[in-house]
Amino acid sequence: MGAKYSSDWNHKCTHLICAFPNTPKFNQVKSAGGVIVKKEWILESHRQQTRLPANRYGFESRTALPSDSSSEEEDSEEIGSIARKKKKGSAKPRQNVQKKIESESSDEEKIQPVSSRAPPSSSVPKKSKIVYDSEDTDDEIQKVINVVSKNKQEDEGETDVDDDVIQQDDVKFEPLPDLFTDFHFLLYGNFSEEVERRLKRYITAYNGVLENYMNEKVTYVVTASKWDDNFDKALADNSSLQFVKPTWIYTCHEQKKLIPHQKYAVTPQ
Repeated sequence: MGAKYSSDWNHKCTHLICAFPNTPKFNQVKSAGGVIVKKEWILESHRQQTRLPANRYGFESRTALPSDSSSEEEDSEEIGSIARKKKKGSAKPRQNVQKKIESESSDEEKIQPVSSRAPPSSSVPKKSKIVYDSEDTDDEIQKVINVVSKNKQEDEGETDVDDDVIQQDDVKFEPLPDLFTDFHFLLYGNFSEEVERRLKRYITAYNGVLENYMNEKVTYVVTASKWDDNFDKALADNSSLQFVKPTWIYTCHEQKKLIPHQKYAVTPQ
């Protein structure tokens, strides 16, 4: 998926995948300001083929987003009740209609009828109990509707989930084929930063393994260089070793299948 792994935390690391909080390494990374997430972040990002927000999988984050569907139904029912009371006029005795919206916090605040209510505080209010009077005018009813709508928008603004990510949740990604299963790659020679980034990304995305140095596990050496003496020495130790150009990796990625490497082989001249 394009990331780099390190067995120990260092200044180049950005994320710690941790199973339990308050371990020595957990506390070390936390004091260093690193991002600490559970393994589900990696697994779910791989399943959806997109990088999900890490803060949704931290040890102090909320595991699920609150649903607004129930509150929307209550608001609609609330407003419809007021409208029906207004239309009936004097046909029924004057009664106070009270609708309760449960507060998310332990403290509940009662909002007075609009005509006597003080200006809203600059701080973000939680959902509170709202009282409606059957004598409310049409303008007052509209003001109450605006208050309900504003509270809902402010509550939604408190969530720390990116809107773009929410929209991507419905996007279906086809799983990538495991083209390079059991293949071990070594990048040899000088590459531009962009070329090296793409090669590492494609190799790991298609289930290949990147080696940091030459060893008996390496099956393919990816190089943009011409044949040199180091290749002869490597072949002497491992006769099945293959030397290929970066274009072989690119072509496999573009066609989403394993292409014969012989056309892209680096050979002695």
